[in-house]
Amino acid sequence: MLERPFSEVKAALDRIAHSASAATPFPFAKLIGSALRAKSGEWTDLAMVWIPFLAAAEKATLKDLLSDVRDSKWASQKTRQLARKYVNEIERGDPKRLN
Repeated sequence: MLERPFSEVKAALDRIAHSASAATPFPFAKLIGSALRAKSGEWTDLAMVWIPFLAAAEKATLKDLLSDVRDSKWASQKTRQLARKYVNEIERGDPKRLN
């Protein structure tokens, strides 16, 4: 899923949920968290692209994983810097940046 644009995946899942009358939205933060836990540069890079689409509360649940990416040796410099940015935004609780 992470290999596709967020908007495309969300639209497809919304259509499925609507036709199935699902009350619970898809857990995008859990999917992103799984990718971050994999400690794979490829999956982490893909997951980082989706983080801006999450609600502030969902982003906050990823703080520890993003801190791990920020401090890792396996992630690229660009990814570590982006993880640092997201952790800082979460810590500041800046709603303008988080949403």
